Amino acid sequence: MMQRMLGPALGLLFGAGLGMAQFPGADLPFPPMPSEAVVGPTLADSKNSWPKKREILKKNAPNIVVIMNDDVGFGAPDTFGGPIHTPTLSKIASRGVSYNRFHTTAICSPTRASVLTGRNSHNIGAGQITEAAAGFPGYTGTIPKSAATVAKVLSGYGYDTAAFGKWHNTPVNNLFKTGPFDQYPTGLGFSYFYGFIAGETSQYEPRLFENTNPIEPPYTAEQGYHLTEDLADQAIKFIRNNRALTPDRPFFIYFAPGGTHGPHHVHSEWADKYKGKFDMGWEKLRNITFQKQKAMGWIPSSTELTAIDPTMQKWEDIPESEKAFQLRLVEVYAGYLEHTDTQDGKVIEELERQGLFNNTLVIYILGDNGASAEGQHGTIDELIAENGLPSTAELQIEVLNRDFGGLDALGSKHVDNMYHSSWAWALDTPFKSTKLVAAHFGGTRTPLVMSWPNVIKHDSTPRSQFHHVCDIVPTIYEAIGIKVPEHVEGTAQMPLDGVSMMYTWNNASAVGRKSTQYFEVMGSRGVYKDGWFASVFGPRIPWHSNATRLKEWNPDTDVWELYDLTKDYSQAHDLAKEMPDKVEKMKGIFLVEATKNKVLPVGAGLWTVAYHPEDSPRSPLTEWYLYEGMTRIAESNAPLFRTGKNSIAIADVEVPKNASGVLYCVGGTSGGFSVYMDQGYLYAEYMATLLYRYIAKSSAPLTPGNAKIEIKLQFETQPVIAPANLTMSVNGSVMASMIVEKSIRLAFDASETFDVGMDLGSPVSMLYQARSPFKFSGKINQLHHGYSKEKETLQIHVLEEGQSKKLSEQTMEARIDEEVGKMRVTTFNLSCRVMVHIGVIAVLVALMEAHRKPSLRSLLWLLWMFLPYCADVLSVLGHVRLSPARVRATCVGIYLCALGGTISLAWEPKEEYVGRAGVSVAAQLVLGITFPDTAVAAPFSLLFLAAYVWTAMEVCGVEAINAWFLFQQGFQLVLNVLVPVVLEKINRDRIAASFQSKDADALISGFRQMLRGICDGDLLLDGSFKISGSAGCLKRILETPTDFVGMQFQDLIDDFQEESRSMFDEFLARSTPKTASEESEQQQSAPQCLRVPLKSPSGRTVSVDVFHAHPPAGEVVDNGIFEDWVLALYADDSDDAAPAPDSDSDATAESAWPENNATRHDELLAGQLAVWPQELPVPAELASSSSGPAVMISPEDADAQALWEEFLAAEEAEQDFRAAEPLVPLVIVAAPDSAESGNEGAVQYQPASVRRMWSVPV
Repeated sequence: MMQRMLGPALGLLFGAGLGMAQFPGADLPFPPMPSEAVVGPTLADSKNSWPKKREILKKNAPNIVVIMNDDVGFGAPDTFGGPIHTPTLSKIASRGVSYNRFHTTAICSPTRASVLTGRNSHNIGAGQITEAAAGFPGYTGTIPKSAATVAKVLSGYGYDTAAFGKWHNTPVNNLFKTGPFDQYPTGLGFSYFYGFIAGETSQYEPRLFENTNPIEPPYTAEQGYHLTEDLADQAIKFIRNNRALTPDRPFFIYFAPGGTHGPHHVHSEWADKYKGKFDMGWEKLRNITFQKQKAMGWIPSSTELTAIDPTMQKWEDIPESEKAFQLRLVEVYAGYLEHTDTQDGKVIEELERQGLFNNTLVIYILGDNGASAEGQHGTIDELIAENGLPSTAELQIEVLNRDFGGLDALGSKHVDNMYHSSWAWALDTPFKSTKLVAAHFGGTRTPLVMSWPNVIKHDSTPRSQFHHVCDIVPTIYEAIGIKVPEHVEGTAQMPLDGVSMMYTWNNASAVGRKSTQYFEVMGSRGVYKDGWFASVFGPRIPWHSNATRLKEWNPDTDVWELYDLTKDYSQAHDLAKEMPDKVEKMKGIFLVEATKNKVLPVGAGLWTVAYHPEDSPRSPLTEWYLYEGMTRIAESNAPLFRTGKNSIAIADVEVPKNASGVLYCVGGTSGGFSVYMDQGYLYAEYMATLLYRYIAKSSAPLTPGNAKIEIKLQFETQPVIAPANLTMSVNGSVMASMIVEKSIRLAFDASETFDVGMDLGSPVSMLYQARSPFKFSGKINQLHHGYSKEKETLQIHVLEEGQSKKLSEQTMEARIDEEVGKMRVTTFNLSCRVMVHIGVIAVLVALMEAHRKPSLRSLLWLLWMFLPYCADVLSVLGHVRLSPARVRATCVGIYLCALGGTISLAWEPKEEYVGRAGVSVAAQLVLGITFPDTAVAAPFSLLFLAAYVWTAMEVCGVEAINAWFLFQQGFQLVLNVLVPVVLEKINRDRIAASFQSKDADALISGFRQMLRGICDGDLLLDGSFKISGSAGCLKRILETPTDFVGMQFQDLIDDFQEESRSMFDEFLARSTPKTASEESEQQQSAPQCLRVPLKSPSGRTVSVDVFHAHPPAGEVVDNGIFEDWVLALYADDSDDAAPAPDSDSDATAESAWPENNATRHDELLAGQLAVWPQELPVPAELASSSSGPAVMISPEDADAQALWEEFLAAEEAEQDFRAAEPLVPLVIVAAPDSAESGNEGAVQYQPASVRRMWSVPV
């Protein structure tokens, strides 16, 4: 009884006492509330009671919605004066407050990490995007547990949390289906995630994740699917679930749709809204936007419009033929931004429907950085620039028209388009620069609006306090009324780097509370301090290729800029030269901030993306054992097919009849590598972006049955964009090969994956695009892939029917033998398909004979018929994988059967002998025709002759061996030997002639590969030194799309260096032999290489080394002057112009020329030599209209001259040329024969035309 009385009393006492502790502590998660149940010996002595709910939030705690779009410029939205309609941004601004001095980090992942944690990006290891992470502490790409995200903290306080859209904060080498998942959104505090993990993805075929599970889109683009719309629908579902099931919990939504990051994907009806609205060009658009911004008070009235960068292309410089392309690109972008903002608005509309909007803090960050210039000159594939591949707008338009139907494809799933970089500059009005530039506000400043009607009073006056994305989390914490936890899940927490912005909500003129903020992206850097800003532009120009700048960059010699932001809103006036002391002070402040926040070493963000791509995050494996159905493997964790990654893949496959489908692939529409089958044929397709597509196809369908398919990829030893040789073999026999001229340096795609047995997401190949995912119709038992360690050399390859062989390792006879063997296999397979039907009849006849007259003779005859029939059947059914050796062995067996049948004639009745002997003779002749192998046919013909003589004597007696019998047997012998010999000779000659023609083309290609291997490009000049052909090398070197065709090369030389132009003229004059007698003297005095400065249309000056060589004796045309010149250009940004010759010195003396000229030629050629006859037609890709380039051979190379002269002598004597082991690497091609009448332009190469070719080690 006493216990019954004390129990409830003690329970109430202790329960009340413990209830007083129901307040938030300093750590998360909070400890569980104690039980309030009364526990007695029996149920009668006990009382059930649930623990009380801990009150950890103030009443009516707000919902939080953070919206952040991607790659949007400060001057883009019409909300604040821009040209693009943004209704949702306008709605939030009209109900809250706006900020015109709010900043991002200028790049994706760092901004997102800072927004979610309240810390500076480098301070938490997020100083670079996750794909380019490095081992330096500020760049690991891993958010530490000591920097708990706002989602993790709010979850601990009872919020429902969800993230939708782009994540881009998970280390790429941790993307496994088996985890770890601690760096996924759900591992960093979000209860639910729906979106994509990568930095970008197709809006039509996205690589989606739900929580940690990879999933496919719910429907297709053809059915109307668009990712941003899907994300809005999923966010609405989350809100409705929260209201329906957990209405007592507030929610936190992070909505980052990924629009408008490339690729710019939007349905055409959105883009069509902007037709004609950008026709004025980017400079005028910039002026219009600037005037609107000032008129509406969005920027200070004293703001000055910064000038377009001199390195950027002006609208007036865009050719008329390209303007429609450039306009459609920006129209698509504008439609994409309006579409994205509209989907943001669907989430806001749902808040209004649910009556939640007034108590929801909406934070709308327009972009995670400024407008992106990564489209450079306008592109159909944004990864062209990322991988450093050469391109021009002209080339992209050509591919767009040829492969995708023209401008209507822009914005569709078929291309990954991005606009011209100058549009990005215009959409960042009024600031300088773009995304990836931390030194200027064009890269970092973005509009911000906040709304919370219950607390924030609408005010149209822009908030001009200086703030940063790391200030978002402190603002949320203060708004909710919680403190930053000291520990989260047992880990001590770093202090926040940001400051709350809540003080600005209802006081536009409040004094700013942020005194210092650093910025840094890949060496571009700056620091803000109490109204001053000092910065360095850095080594990278986002709208240009940067190889030379990066190579020569030294942060210690960077030029700093200085701006007084209290008077200069747009950074229009650099005060660095006027205030050097202030610059030094600001540099010191930056160094302190950089040290404190783990920014150092400066430029660490360039380590993997520019200097050491081999150190980029990736799988440590060197070989993989994969199986059918293994999909969605991140490219970084799968076998790599980028430059330098030599590999061999072997697939153990069950091939059905007419097999079709993908064996394995990686990448997607923007670039990838796929090995697949279609109607029995084997394909390998390497797509180095949409511009460079290479396809190999087997010469014949694969025979059904088990097959070992080997794909070998060998790269040459160039540091970037190296060519590669790809070979496809089946059961040891080469089926096809090709040269991949340009390879991928960094990645095929940002989000597409490696799949086995199908191609999920956007398809790599256009050939099976309509059949995607193109699942393999057979069975893949295993795929083994490994990196090979073979020595890499630059080699010239001979192409033949899908096969590439190194001529240094294989003679022409060996090549012909191999091709003949392949032909025999094909012929044997075809004959088996015919003979299997005849064989059935023969076996049935023999079976009937054995049944009618059982005897040893009839059984042997049945055996001779049955064994060849079995061989035919096995071949037709594909149960025997045939090779040339196996075919020969099979045919020897058939010959033996036929010979056995002939011998068995000795026991035939005389009246049946002649008939059966005729069958044997016919079989022998058929074998000779279907298998024309002299080595087999000749000895067996002799054996058959002996068998016929012996059996005739046995059956008919000695008298049967008369003159007529001997004549018949002799004729039969000659026929059975001659037919295989003639057929084999015809086949070998045909194959040899085919090889010679293809070899000549391969030699031309090889020459060009060697030239590309040692310089930036080759240039063709006609006899008047005017530029012929497309001059693609000049476009790359001078970084301009200008068409140089027909221009004088001399006109490109810098006008301010007249002595350089004179020197070039003298260089040409000295290097051109006027007569044979002058040749020797001029060759001795003339330099072989000259450095001249060329001026780009953009104003940039680039020094190039120009060199050419003379033809050997006897090859100068009649007038002593070449019709054409081939010049190689070697770009050098050092701008060391060649000095003029000393007028006082001997005009022919070597000392009159720059010192570097004497050795530059040898340095560039480095032992690589090519001979190219004058008469050889110019390849179409070199020049569309020219009679042919000059022979190129070093006049100082006596060995080469001797070898050439030996060749010419052999040609003149009509002898076969056979050189000994080569003394120099040499390519020799004889002049082609004249085209036949009526077939002008055709070139026929005789078998003796191509003499020899050796590999050239780099």
